[in-house]
Amino acid sequence: MNEQLPSTPTITIPPIVSHPLFSQTPRKKSRWWMGVVGLLVVAGFGASGWFLYRALIPTPEEVLARMLGNLPAIKTFHIETLLAPIEGEDIFSKKMLELVPSGADLSRDVIDVEVSMAGDVEIGNLFENDMRFFVSLSISALREGVREVLLATDVIEDQGVTYSRVSAMNMSAGEAFDADQMFDVMFESFLNQWIGGTDDLTEELQTKIEDIRAEKMAAEPLTDAHLLRLRETWEASTVFSISKMYEKEIVNGEEAYHYGLMFDAGAWDDVLDRCEEILADTYLGSEDGTWSEDLRPYVLENTEVWISTSRYLPLRVTTTLFDTEKDSRTHVDISLSAYGDPVVITAPTDAITSMEMLKQMLTAMGEYMKEDSDGDGLTNEEEVRYETDVQNPDSDGDGYLDGEEVEGGYDPNGPGVLTKGGRINIVPK
Repeated sequence: MNEQLPSTPTITIPPIVSHPLFSQTPRKKSRWWMGVVGLLVVAGFGASGWFLYRALIPTPEEVLARMLGNLPAIKTFHIETLLAPIEGEDIFSKKMLELVPSGADLSRDVIDVEVSMAGDVEIGNLFENDMRFFVSLSISALREGVREVLLATDVIEDQGVTYSRVSAMNMSAGEAFDADQMFDVMFESFLNQWIGGTDDLTEELQTKIEDIRAEKMAAEPLTDAHLLRLRETWEASTVFSISKMYEKEIVNGEEAYHYGLMFDAGAWDDVLDRCEEILADTYLGSEDGTWSEDLRPYVLENTEVWISTSRYLPLRVTTTLFDTEKDSRTHVDISLSAYGDPVVITAPTDAITSMEMLKQMLTAMGEYMKEDSDGDGLTNEEEVRYETDVQNPDSDGDGYLDGEEVEGGYDPNGPGVLTKGGRINIVPK
């Protein structure tokens, strides 16, 4: 900051000996009280100055406490998040690898993973799931120095209806993995198409989910008393403390205090223990009281925060999320802005329902099956039946087209002939 803020303000009063308050001319003894009054005036000015200083310029600890206290009250904000890179066998990498077909050996090709997210969020009541959001998410992998986008998608939730679209998906992982062409055809049938709204299928499923959730909430309700205890637990915690102060900076157009934070893993465990106790009898609790186990191994390193000087709200946070169990690190840079401003979330007007998407996929698949992609005389449907390579006109490399071998009654995948039913009966040609 422009000036270092002391934890305890210091008011200096000049010594009377070297800087006398009054002239050294002789005084009547009856005027001794004037010296006392003078001292009181100076002390008064000093005290008022101290109180004014404390009121106008809070200590770093007070700024951090006000920010942490304001967090539960936040209603709307714009969020831009960047996680990069992800190292080791951490939860983010595992989630990404779940997107890839089980037969693909992608793990050896993925060096670093980058996840970026940007969107507007409006939280009415987090525990009642009353929220509206628009989020764009992209996941990329750095493989052999080349960036490959694995997934890019947008999600909008408005008035309880969720809309989503996928704008990019690349499952390529080098020569070791060849994406299934059928998957590509089905995917391209709804690429960049908003999917959402209601139909018989999704409405029925959503109704069942809401009924189950309502039953659990009714049996184990979360009350205002629970929320109050959670907030008190957080405000009383010492999870974060200030380790360093920097100069004031401008972030998102606002003047911000810039601090380095220290993370106390022991205090974090204590907060989770207390939260488990508070939520044990609610629908957010777990039967064995270990819902927080996944959170305990994480430690925050190299954490810095930029806090608005006027509203005491975080404008930016950077940290490294260290998983002590998996020995992996995730570098996080979160930019927050527009707190309290109205979030405009507009649902798409051209969205199709999930049933319409399914029909598009089936239509695209049917048309693809009628094609002969490699020109070998077999349709793609026949290629599937005979288990031949849809991209190779001579699957077994014997010099004969797959269609020619099938027409002659021979196995297009190797030595042997075909039975009348089309099933392979392996015998020497």
